[in-house]
Amino acid sequence: MKNILITGANGQLGNEMRLVSKLSSDRYIFTDVNQVEGQETVCLDITDLDAVRRVVAENDVDAIVNCAAYTNVDAAETNEEIAWRLNAEAPENLARAMK
Repeated sequence: MKNILITGANGQLGNEMRLVSKLSSDRYIFTDVNQVEGQETVCLDITDLDAVRRVVAENDVDAIVNCAAYTNVDAAETNEEIAWRLNAEAPENLARAMK
């Protein structure tokens, strides 16, 4: 059994991963910065490297599936900093934590 961390678990792709996980014997740790009533979700800001490292270590994570992203293309032009943090720095944090 593998421990698989899912980021962006309350988004469209993350919700699909919740459905897929029901068919698996692996353990899934669903994370997001937003909490949704009725969804078991660990609060995790993937732009915070120390927080990511802590969750990875505490859960003995074997793999990460990153479903988190800033996907509003038009808004990204005016919110460049947050788009960069979510789409460039955050995936780097996930890779560093797994290293």
